[in-house]
Amino acid sequence: MESEFLHFTFGNAVTILSFFVGMVVFAYTIKGDVKAQFHRLGSIETELTELRKIVVALARQEERLTAMDQRMLVQGQRIDAQAIHITAIDQTLLKLMEHK
Repeated sequence: MESEFLHFTFGNAVTILSFFVGMVVFAYTIKGDVKAQFHRLGSIETELTELRKIVVALARQEERLTAMDQRMLVQGQRIDAQAIHITAIDQTLLKLMEHK
């Protein structure tokens, strides 16, 4: 009696061939998916770089606006101080004119 384990039939060859073809197709599909994901990640990285540039520019603009606001506040305080001095001088001149 022959051992059935050592028999190689056409069905076995078809099964082995179909497994091999399936593995090759699977490998190419995965390879294509990895390339697609690589390209997607590359475009996302580019977009993140652009967003970083925008955020840095906005932060710089914010600092400029804050500095300008501080300068305007200081200038306003100087104007208020000058107005107080002018009012005091006016009051003094009015009193002097009244006494004459």
